[in-house]
Amino acid sequence: MKAKRAKLDAMTGCPSGNPRAPFGPVKDGKYTKFGRVIDETRKGWQRPDLPQINPVADDIVFQQVDTDQYYGQTDMRFYPAGTAQGCERPIIRMFGVTKGGNSITAHVHGFQPYFFVKADQVTELNISDGSFEKKLNSAASQKTKGMGAQQGGCVEKVEWVMRQTLMNYQAEKAVPFLKITMVAPHMVSAARSVFEGCGQMTYESNVVFPLRFMIDHDLAGGQWAVVPKGSYQIRSAREQMTTAQLEIDIHHDRIIAKVATCPAQIVPEDNVGACID
Repeated sequence: MKAKRAKLDAMTGCPSGNPRAPFGPVKDGKYTKFGRVIDETRKGWQRPDLPQINPVADDIVFQQVDTDQYYGQTDMRFYPAGTAQGCERPIIRMFGVTKGGNSITAHVHGFQPYFFVKADQVTELNISDGSFEKKLNSAASQKTKGMGAQQGGCVEKVEWVMRQTLMNYQAEKAVPFLKITMVAPHMVSAARSVFEGCGQMTYESNVVFPLRFMIDHDLAGGQWAVVPKGSYQIRSAREQMTTAQLEIDIHHDRIIAKVATCPAQIVPEDNVGACID
């Protein structure tokens, strides 16, 4: 067996002994030997050591390279009192690299999906007293076959807002809409089908959840983001979920898109110096 593997290594230059390697034989060179990356090169590719970070005193600035989502237990550090505990909530995960070359994963809590519906057949009183929310939650729960009960319901809240649609000509500048916030992304389709079953059009109900997060926080692909000091928690090695050097937890409204200047309206008063020119 060893002789056969040695023969294959000689043929392919690859220690795997796979003569059909997708990129062909791996020849010895400046960075490789016997089909493997030499240690000196590997060390040169390694990320620099993570510096000591003080969550109370240090801002974190990183370039976002990817964003996805997953479900995790409700972290009550980032939700208001009265939020159902022991339930799963959507969590945005931002992957990035700091200016110093360290990899980071930011677990962003508290952001939830929403969409809009024209308030044609609903009064503002139905919204303020919670009666409409209860009816919608019950109808959506039936659509999900009770799945919402595992997360404390399907509908998080319903708000009366004034908006203007871009579809067709609108004489009015703004008309009443319902902003419907759902507990989780997979429940949006259930609520949407409730309205569509009644012949009502929904708006922005097909926006992918991570994209919704990026739009609302003025984040573009490859853009730099600022995590202000005092707003994040560093995960211990035991709590980490990825291979990033640093993992943090933060509430979504504390993520600041880095811009050339710092408009006062997007920077908290206690973090005016968080942005970097």
